[in-house]
Amino acid sequence: MGLVSPGQIAALRKVAYRGLETTTTTILRSIQVETDFGSDAQWATVDIDVPCWIRNVALTPNLTAYAMRETMVNTFRIHFEADVDIEIADRLVIEGSTLDVIDTNIENTYKIYLSCLGKKVE
Repeated sequence: MGLVSPGQIAALRKVAYRGLETTTTTILRSIQVETDFGSDAQWATVDIDVPCWIRNVALTPNLTAYAMRETMVNTFRIHFEADVDIEIADRLVIEGSTLDVIDTNIENTYKIYLSCLGKKVE
């Protein structure tokens, strides 16, 4: 038997998921589409209106080159229900902003949320 029972995890999730009711996201995944000239990367919708909780991570914003110009990159932590299908390199559209998923907690043994680290380029 583990340190935490499945019943305890379910009870914790029931309370935690109450915080996911105000914001929704659309999950996009890059796919290769065959064209007359080879293949092209496009974004396919994995899911829409997925409840989430987003918060700014207290990391120093990075100055980076994006589209041939310097810009600030903000980092956010986004929480979802534990069984949501999100992978590193997916895109999340939340309240009109697009975030690239750069990390997840998929390897955690005990998960209350699926948590992603996303970067927003402004």
